[in-house]
Amino acid sequence: ALPVFRLRLGFDCDGVAFDEVEKMIYTSNGEGNVTAIKEDDKDKFKVIETIPTLASARTLTIDKKSNTLYLPAANVEPGEGGERGKVKPGTFEVLVVK
Repeated sequence: ALPVFRLRLGFDCDGVAFDEVEKMIYTSNGEGNVTAIKEDDKDKFKVIETIPTLASARTLTIDKKSNTLYLPAANVEPGEGGERGKVKPGTFEVLVVK
């Protein structure tokens, strides 16, 4: 089956959250941003905003009551040979996006 709709998201999408009340989809992308997408109807979507985060903020969750996103993140040293870099000690944080 063909997709109903295609949108360009950030590179290396790793997480998705949906707020059914606000009809918003959020994707966390490995390039260091969140894509906010509005569902206008079941077959119509549009990118509303690209929100900068950190490249390590690849997982997300949403508090649907407050429409707040939470993304764990840390500063990461560059990896070698295609491997993921190591987390720099003491840099863990939770990003909060409203």
